[in-house]
Amino acid sequence: MKRPRILLTNDDGIRAPGLAALAEAMEALGEIVIIAPSEEMSATGHAVSVNKLHTLQPVHRAGRLFGHAFDGWPADCVKFAIGRWLETPPDLVASGINLGPNLGTNVPYSGTVAAAVEAAMLGVPGIAVSTERPAPGRTADFGPAARIAAQLARDVLQRGIAPGVALNVNVPLVPESEIRGWRVAPQGCSRIRDLFEPAGEDEKGSPIWSNRGFEFLPSPNGGETDDWALAQGYVAITPIGYDMTAYGQMEEWRKRISGK
Repeated sequence: MKRPRILLTNDDGIRAPGLAALAEAMEALGEIVIIAPSEEMSATGHAVSVNKLHTLQPVHRAGRLFGHAFDGWPADCVKFAIGRWLETPPDLVASGINLGPNLGTNVPYSGTVAAAVEAAMLGVPGIAVSTERPAPGRTADFGPAARIAAQLARDVLQRGIAPGVALNVNVPLVPESEIRGWRVAPQGCSRIRDLFEPAGEDEKGSPIWSNRGFEFLPSPNGGETDDWALAQGYVAITPIGYDMTAYGQMEEWRKRISGK
């Protein structure tokens, strides 16, 4: 039987250790093709390029071809790979492993998630995988997240996924034996509060502001949301799509505009 083809990408750049860990874990599942941004593209959301020239450069690791660096956004990488580079679409797109979780209202900002959603838009199953950031001075172990990603990928390759749906997966940064299990959880309302601080003035005397960091604010209403599951030590799995319709408001707005 023909081996499945798996396209890998990310938003941390082709040289990110999370991508290397993901590639290693996925090798047993099928043919691996890697097209990832040439530079870090974190927090770029679902940006795509228009009227831009792109370079495509081979990247080697340990003396062999690892993948290709594409000068574009994460969604660009998926568009290019599926629309031009590959003769036939891949069977799966996996994006990550992102250093830092993608939860709640942070999800639309994520280039990691955007790559998986772009795959879903193009009719290919997509998985976005992220893990927590390590404590200052520590190095992230991507191994548990990579192995969990491979388990999910195997399931998707065998049993499929609904059209237009991608999986957003967040994995605790703890030893694998300490992960409490897996939870399918809805996207919560957690958010990032940016910490803008004054940073002087420019040559015209206009104030300069700098975003020096952020504060994570959990979902205010409680419940078993994605951020709750991750905080409790579970792998948080959220099926997501690109349809942004607020279906619960459709009838309300039909009533409001009736007779207008």
